[in-house]
Amino acid sequence: MDDLDRFGLIVPPAGPAGRERRGAPRQRTLLGGKIVHSNGLLSMNCVLRNLSETGARISLPPNTATPDTFDLIDLKHGEAFACRVVWHEYPMIGVVFEARDSLETPETVRLKSLKRLWLDAITRG
Repeated sequence: MDDLDRFGLIVPPAGPAGRERRGAPRQRTLLGGKIVHSNGLLSMNCVLRNLSETGARISLPPNTATPDTFDLIDLKHGEAFACRVVWHEYPMIGVVFEARDSLETPETVRLKSLKRLWLDAITRG
């Protein structure tokens, strides 16, 4: 039987000390981000604390929560990620990327909406 944390998420079994369970190594970062959900109606700023090809650790603002899935915008690099939360230990969450897209040349309605949010955020400074 799987162990569940207090948020109802499955907690993977502990491996040998120091063993990495991620699919790709993460690099420490301090990047501004924006979490977008509810079809673009709701968004909040966040900080990407580390990043890999497959996921990220994100610091949330005080008194906030996120849905299980959302879009994440990397404000510096103009990339959008479709994310799924895999762990939550407030104020940090860990996400896995379901998709990764450049906002430079958006091709879908979803990405065009995310590009508008990205451009608005970077022009406000």
